Amino acid sequence: MISPSCVFTVAFAAASALCIPVVGQEIQEIPVGNQKLTGTIDDWTHHHVVFSDPGTSDDAIRRGEYEQWFRIVNDPRYVMQQMKRRLPARGPVADDVARFGEAKESASSAVAHGLMGPFERARIRALNPPIDKDWSMVLGSGTTTAGSGMFPAKFSFNATSTSPINCASATTPDYVVYNTSATGSTTQASVVAYDNLYSSCTGQVPSVYWAFNTAGRAVTSVVLSLDGTQAAYIQTPASGNAQLVVLKWAAKPTGRSVTSGSTNITNGSKTFTATAGLTSMDVGAGISGTGIPTGDTIATVTSATAGTLTAAATANGTAAESLAITADAGGPDTLSSNSGYPTCTAPCMISLSFSGTARSDSISSPFYDYTNDALYVGDASGGLHKFHPVFSGTPAEVGTPWASPSTTALTSPVYDAASENVFVGDASGFLYSVSTSGAVTKSVQLGVSPGFHDGPLVDSTNGEVFAFTSSDLNASATTSPCAPTSTSVACSGVVELPTSFTGSSKYSECVIGQTNTDVTYAGAFDNQYWTSDTGAGKGTGNLYVSAGNANEEPKLAEVPMVSGAFGTTGNANCKTGYTLLGNMTAEDCSVNVANPMVTAAAAASPVTEFLNGTTDRIYTSVSASGNQTGCTGACIYSWTTTSTLAAGAAAAAGSTETGGTSGIIVDNSSATAGASEVYFSTLSSGTCTTSGTFTSGGCAVQASQSAP
Repeated sequence: MISPSCVFTVAFAAASALCIPVVGQEIQEIPVGNQKLTGTIDDWTHHHVVFSDPGTSDDAIRRGEYEQWFRIVNDPRYVMQQMKRRLPARGPVADDVARFGEAKESASSAVAHGLMGPFERARIRALNPPIDKDWSMVLGSGTTTAGSGMFPAKFSFNATSTSPINCASATTPDYVVYNTSATGSTTQASVVAYDNLYSSCTGQVPSVYWAFNTAGRAVTSVVLSLDGTQAAYIQTPASGNAQLVVLKWAAKPTGRSVTSGSTNITNGSKTFTATAGLTSMDVGAGISGTGIPTGDTIATVTSATAGTLTAAATANGTAAESLAITADAGGPDTLSSNSGYPTCTAPCMISLSFSGTARSDSISSPFYDYTNDALYVGDASGGLHKFHPVFSGTPAEVGTPWASPSTTALTSPVYDAASENVFVGDASGFLYSVSTSGAVTKSVQLGVSPGFHDGPLVDSTNGEVFAFTSSDLNASATTSPCAPTSTSVACSGVVELPTSFTGSSKYSECVIGQTNTDVTYAGAFDNQYWTSDTGAGKGTGNLYVSAGNANEEPKLAEVPMVSGAFGTTGNANCKTGYTLLGNMTAEDCSVNVANPMVTAAAAASPVTEFLNGTTDRIYTSVSASGNQTGCTGACIYSWTTTSTLAAGAAAAAGSTETGGTSGIIVDNSSATAGASEVYFSTLSSGTCTTSGTFTSGGCAVQASQSAP
């Protein structure tokens, strides 16, 4: 057990654990199974597979579950979760993770880097105002966005003895990558990544790290290799089936050139001109030319012909010369053969079309299995595709496709290391378990059209899978628990099944609202769930979900969890006399925290949770008409969930975000200026303040955790 004074500086989901070692000491790689952990990742997958405490090996042997235990403690996602949540790890990595924390809590390191232990950090936060230094970078013209329910991905390399955070000056800077949902072109990136992320970094904050046109539209979430040097995502080409893109990126590859204007760059000035061709997308990109300092970036673009540099010119420039702008929408080298990918020099990529006929995908994000170098993704025709190898060999698809569990659109799949099964839902309201051999188990029906849109949430340790539906089967009940009168109407709800379910297994449900046409995205457990100890290894706390009512108005629902099962705290909200359906073992109702979060019809984002020091928070957004603290339009909101929220609890903070937000990832738990942030994209076109007012579009956003 790690002592209370030994804590981890956290990086959430796409984020990374920031290692702050003793001065002069380097944090080493952490071996995890057959992999080496050099940093931490937060992407959509880390929000859909989670781990309660697996206990000791002796506990597992007594339960007859040693094999499952061994797979969990050697899962890189489990180790990264423990690091991010400041918890000790079980199994072979326990000592490495403990030393990792001990090094970061060195007093000399804390003083040298301006970081403190948990109590000192809490004292400083109490004295200082919340961090509110934000940036907002345009992803391209028009409605460019990561997309509703989709997430950016963030990689943070393990910090060194001289760098508590990794800015652009580091050999391996932290970065965050967004898909843009726009068709790639010579002036529009399919994916774009930013580095120099934090306000304490010098130079342009942020800077474009790399951006590529890969000849398609990437409308679902990006995933990263375990070492952060490669990325994978699904794109829709101009014609044909959806494609898996596997990309080796390179920092700031040459993008394009513009011709300098008749007004020369002047020594000591930051102003530059061009004959044409500048866009807001160029803010943060590298620029080079006569008189421009090496490594300089574009700070602002005021028109198609004028902008400013981050650092002033060191010599006079030349009129009508070629100015190279890097990382705008440069295309990586596309390989003609899969076999060339392992040895190609970055930047390079391979695109693999889905097998089968008319295989498209607009909602299923790829899930990458770090341990087995395998990737899973669904399609709109009910096919489940498996690719292996992906990053560590010659990329290839397995099967044609690997499995066909359904004939309707599949959600994002989730691989569970403990059971070694892939879980996925469909638009008809069924949940599927697919074994490593491709054998499919279909659940009893759990909902009706539109069924499941978001991937399930798996608690790997407890062997439980949760699915989220906007329309359950209660329309066939004599009386529905969500009915406004003594009638039968469908409800929205969370259903729970064991990961070992069969075709006849019964399920439990917690009703969270009335049926509606909005998507019900996966929820998030609070810190109480992770830190509770019931003696049976089952979590007790809360699951928070953005639900909806019959008027399409989003609300925040609190699903009580008691020893891993739904609790009854919210059952006063159930309609008296409701009946239990035949395939149910139990049916309960949620607590309405904010009912609704809006004053008119709108849509909501998935809920994200993060523990920063001793403060637990959740985040969600609404697309319009918000009615909570800090914002009354399209808003992002946060609630403090250190303790269970009472019915009617108001949001702690909120701010305007055009059209609402994509999925939200969280950065670090750190006292370093500007390092405790959330990341997302807006869903509608607007002015992205860091990029200026010249071009409007969807924005990649960084905002403060405590006051988003």
